[in-house]
Amino acid sequence: MQTYIPFDATTLPFLQLTSEQFEQYCEWLLYKDKDLTNVHRIQGNGHYQGGLDICANLAKSPQKLAAYECKCWRSLSIQELENTVKKFKQNDLISKIKKYVIILAQDQLPRNIRKKWDEIHQELHALGIESELWTAVTLTAKSQPYPDIVSKYFPMAPESQFYNEWMLRTHFI
Repeated sequence: MQTYIPFDATTLPFLQLTSEQFEQYCEWLLYKDKDLTNVHRIQGNGHYQGGLDICANLAKSPQKLAAYECKCWRSLSIQELENTVKKFKQNDLISKIKKYVIILAQDQLPRNIRKKWDEIHQELHALGIESELWTAVTLTAKSQPYPDIVSKYFPMAPESQFYNEWMLRTHFI
C-alpha cells in the first residue's frame, strides 16, 4: 500500500544519514509500533544477516516474526531488489517470518521497480508472507507522531510538520 503525503510537504532527508544511522532510525521507529515486541537490529552486514537488518516478534503471534531490510541508497535497481529478496528467501528463519518490509531512503520508485515489486509481493504472498515496500514518503508519514525520533536525527525538521500531532496527542498545548 502506497502512503501519500501532500505535494507541498517535505519528506525527511534520509539520504543524509549513514546506513547505520538509517537502520537505527528505523529501529527506533519500529520500537514505537504496538504490534511488535522484541525489536532488535541484527548485527553484521550483508551475507551474515541473511537479508535482514531488523527483526521483531509480532505481538499477537509471538512465535511469528516481522523482518525489515533497510536500504539507505539513492536509488534501487531491479537487480538489487531481486538480490535482496533472493537473500531473504534463503534465510534460515523464513518459515517463522510472517511480515517482510523493505525500507528505502529514496523518495520515489521508478515504474519498473514498482512493477517488479508487485511481482515479488505476489510471490511472497504465495509463501504466506505479508510484504511491504516503504519509501522516504512512507517513513516520513510514519514518523510524524514521534517528534522525539525525528528531532534526534533531524534537529532542523520543521516543527509545524512534525510536532503538532504529538503536542495534541500528549495535551502538550
